[in-house]
Amino acid sequence: MRLSRVLACAVASAALLLAPVSARAATITVTSTADTVANDGVCTLREAILAANTNTASGAAAGECATGAPGLDTIVFAIPGAGVQTIAPASALPAITEAVFINGYTQGLSTPNTNALNAGINAVLLIELNEASISGSLTINAAGTTIRGLVLNSGTSSDKITVNASNVTIAGNFIGTNPAGTAASPGSSGGFAIRQLLGNNNVIGGAAAADRNLLSGDLQGEIIVENGDNTQIVGNYIGTDVTGTLPLNVGSSQIGIRILGGVPFLTTNTTISGNLVSGNNGGGIFITSPGGGFVQGNLIGTQRDGVSPLGNGNFGGIDLGSTDFVVGGTALGQANVIAFNTGWGVTVAPNVSGNSISGNSIYSNSQLGISLLGTSPFPLANDACDVDTVPGNHGQNYPVITSAVIAAGNVTISGTLNSTASADFRLEFFSNVACDPSGNGEGQTFLGSTDVTTPVGSCDVSFGPLVFPVPPGQTIFTATATEEPSNTSEFSACFAAGGAPPTPTPTPTVTPTTTPTPTTTPGGPPAAASSVPALSSGMIALLGIALVATALALLRRGA
Repeated sequence: MRLSRVLACAVASAALLLAPVSARAATITVTSTADTVANDGVCTLREAILAANTNTASGAAAGECATGAPGLDTIVFAIPGAGVQTIAPASALPAITEAVFINGYTQGLSTPNTNALNAGINAVLLIELNEASISGSLTINAAGTTIRGLVLNSGTSSDKITVNASNVTIAGNFIGTNPAGTAASPGSSGGFAIRQLLGNNNVIGGAAAADRNLLSGDLQGEIIVENGDNTQIVGNYIGTDVTGTLPLNVGSSQIGIRILGGVPFLTTNTTISGNLVSGNNGGGIFITSPGGGFVQGNLIGTQRDGVSPLGNGNFGGIDLGSTDFVVGGTALGQANVIAFNTGWGVTVAPNVSGNSISGNSIYSNSQLGISLLGTSPFPLANDACDVDTVPGNHGQNYPVITSAVIAAGNVTISGTLNSTASADFRLEFFSNVACDPSGNGEGQTFLGSTDVTTPVGSCDVSFGPLVFPVPPGQTIFTATATEEPSNTSEFSACFAAGGAPPTPTPTPTVTPTTTPTPTTTPGGPPAAASSVPALSSGMIALLGIALVATALALLRRGA
């Protein structure tokens, strides 16, 4: 009897595995740009979302839209006609309340991007959701939803996409621009491209070229994350046109990325990697969440080539009113290029700490390369034994370079550090074409680092002679100190090879030696979320047969 039940269970399981996939999820095809819910012979986007939400047919008796089903339904597009198909809702679309994959690339002749970060975006998007006549957004309230291959634009005062769920992916879209990605869409007069109010493990963009979003032309900014853990913003163009060479800003307050957070909500473990964040009038990246994260492998203030200027305004490159962020790194692909910004390269607000700023190429910004006094135009003075704590990163003292000599393509550097007694420090060294006008340099080219420890009962330690290869023409040297494992200082005073500190000169336009490519390294940010491939129908059939065979063998053994 027991083996009979086993056999019955196995047969039932096999039948379930062999059942059509459509019994567990549905493909719903949009066939019209209309905005109706009616027995009119077509399936509209509004009807498709309703069908997916309710797991019922939509379109009255005609059932023009397929019946939604429990599980991840897919909304695809087969709208007749050539060129861009524009859907202009007369009122806010239904919020997405059951997981769905909306895939605009299913419209004929649409193609996702195949270009690398430094080559522009060649995607062809043919489904446009134009929200000009409504005050609302595409709202995602269902975990596991994916939005791909849409142009979303012309919101009035609203955001284009609002996220209130976890495990959401927004990839391969143009948001805030025209369908060609060459201009801000007329009427994009307010809101953000994407506003995340709630949700964990969400991904905006992705590591693959096809995942790249173009997010530009929105008055308040492009991405704002107000709450959530492990949000990943990866591989996007933020603030530029589709070529990555021109700005598409529409207002002085436009900021590329804002990471917020506070009681009762926190935004934690945020990863911002491999993006082009340039041409935003309000600033590049503005972070006030205390929850930590990574900013690595981005181009911030340059064009797509990582060399030509396309600076962010006002707040500059990165504004950290936060704790425990890692900005850059010395492993391959972790360094950011932060240049040409009208403002600071990186600012750390007073009374926040734990921020590591390492290995980056920071140069040609109109204010300090690193400021630990927020938006102060003046470098922080070193204090004896580094007892100040109010400035950002505990006011960490910077090194003093006392000697720099170039010979045979190498520079030999020596100097001192006065800081906290009995503590470990990582010193990093940089070369530049000219000194920053403040007299405390930026850091165009990262040369290398060394570790030092101040003795017990002493605040002073010497370093050098240290030998590093140096690029031709870069004869001005600077350094930073990081009290391990975080709390990085401002840049030191400039030191000219073979002489005393130089007279400050106007900020140059220079070329970084490398353009980093984002990678994930041990101890670095988590990789972008990936989907688990479904079993093929053949594999499902074999699994079902194996279950039945096992049960028959058990039955014979019992007999």
